[in-house]
Amino acid sequence: MLALLLRLSDPARTRPDDFISSWAAGHLVASGANPYDPDAVLAVQRTANWTKEIPYRVGRVLWYALNLGACLLSADLLCRFYRGPQWLRAMSWPLIFTFWPAVIAVRTGQISALVLLGVAGFLYLTDQRRWIAAGACLPLVAIKPQLLHLFWIAILAWVVRERRWRVLAGAIACTLAAVAVTMLMNPAIVPQFLHMAAYDAPQAPASTLGTALRLAIARLTGREDFWLQFVPPALSLFWFVPYWRRHRESWQWRERASAVLIVSLAATAYGWIYDQIVLLVPVIEVATTRAGADRQARLSIAIGFLVINAVILAMNVADADPFCYIWVPFAFGGWWAVAMKRVQNTSDEAA
Repeated sequence: MLALLLRLSDPARTRPDDFISSWAAGHLVASGANPYDPDAVLAVQRTANWTKEIPYRVGRVLWYALNLGACLLSADLLCRFYRGPQWLRAMSWPLIFTFWPAVIAVRTGQISALVLLGVAGFLYLTDQRRWIAAGACLPLVAIKPQLLHLFWIAILAWVVRERRWRVLAGAIACTLAAVAVTMLMNPAIVPQFLHMAAYDAPQAPASTLGTALRLAIARLTGREDFWLQFVPPALSLFWFVPYWRRHRESWQWRERASAVLIVSLAATAYGWIYDQIVLLVPVIEVATTRAGADRQARLSIAIGFLVINAVILAMNVADADPFCYIWVPFAFGGWWAVAMKRVQNTSDEAA
């Protein structure tokens, strides 16, 4: 495994991937420069000697290890959270390597695995009633704050209703500590980030309904309206508000997390295939509960999972346009709903 990671991390053999931007941004932060300046980031990338730059290769290996570790730890925490059997925790490794959004996230050097770890840590630690530690996981989720907008609203509503102020305290304290450490190297990091957020929208076509709506209107009118990207997240509130009202009296994250995460990903303003790694949450939920289904149901659940991932794999090999992955959260959401229904039907018949 180490030999494979070293080979993949050698820029002389493997074309640099998304990690190159993070690596360059890290160099800019360490030197006190603006890591959100695309020209500065590109300059660092172009001036680096990729065939001899040992720090890049070492950093890439460590990033592979961090992402793989985050995936494995997330799967283990989620198995515990959903009360999975011991053997399933041991199967976390092969499960992750058949869940293709996770493979893409790790292979491309993305940071989405840390978002997954933040979600998994929060869910597990709330179940353990370790409120401050649960809140301390949320800055990882905030790495991509737009990705799970309904999850954030659900957390805030739950904190206020249940008066779990220590969750909020843990989140704020950990966020301030992370910002303070970064500001020691670059005191202007906060205004630089705010400027980027306000004026530097992502250029790559996101795999979202907002992109589909924006492109459709642009084709009809000949004009690009950026605000259309945020219409689906706004509309998703029409689902969440009644959902929260219906379940708030007996809100249990074990029963509600998957639905909130799936709808968040389906309606997010910006998201790509590697961000669908967060769907490991409903995948683990199904994996831990499918033991209660009959043999035919277990087989159909497994086949559905493999078919979805096989299509993603084929698209990835064919280098499909990022926008074409728009169907993924809907496919996994439908698979999760059907799988949980099959398990519930089996349980009812057994009763």
